[in-house]
Amino acid sequence: MEEDGIPLIAGNAEDLIEEAADRAENPSFFKRLTGIFSSKYDKEGLLILKEEHFI
Repeated sequence: MEEDGIPLIAGNAEDLIEEAADRAENPSFFKRLTGIFSSKYDKEGLLILKEEHFI
């Protein structure tokens, strides 16, 4: 975020995480096909965020 000139503050970080969570919850059709065997959630029921969700 700092490379893009966006200050890293709590509000901006929360927005970034929310966008990544949305991408993780609703993958594109191709990602849905390739990731059919991997779980989106861990054993505790929490959403797993990967680097690709933040891009």
